[in-house]
Amino acid sequence: MRWVPKLGITAAKLGLGYNMEGVLKLVGVVGPSVAADVMHSATLFDAAIAHAMGLVNRVVPLGERDKTVRTLAATIAANAPLTVQAAKAAIRATGQNSPDVDAISAMVARCFGSEDYAEGRRAFAEKRRPGFKGR
Repeated sequence: MRWVPKLGITAAKLGLGYNMEGVLKLVGVVGPSVAADVMHSATLFDAAIAHAMGLVNRVVPLGERDKTVRTLAATIAANAPLTVQAAKAAIRATGQNSPDVDAISAMVARCFGSEDYAEGRRAFAEKRRPGFKGR
């Protein structure tokens, strides 16, 4: 028998309460309707359904998992580090009641003043891959 990965939150089958922070994160990812389905039914969903619900970003064959992860990591690592950091901070801030917009704006401004931005523009004009340094 082949193992099939499943994903779900089974707190309702165990009599557990689920903390508000976790519920807010789930609702932020999949919306209230899907979050209610996940939380109330305590169902374990297969990869295709979890993907359709927005619980996972990608579904790949198990044998390709490591290659897919390495490829994605390499793709992210090849991008401008300051830009990735600013995007990460901005995405995290969307889950906060009072995000520090000034801090995010400062990170974005740092990107525009960076050597990496100049390198990115040069590389684009020269039709080559950029060599970012995080400065």
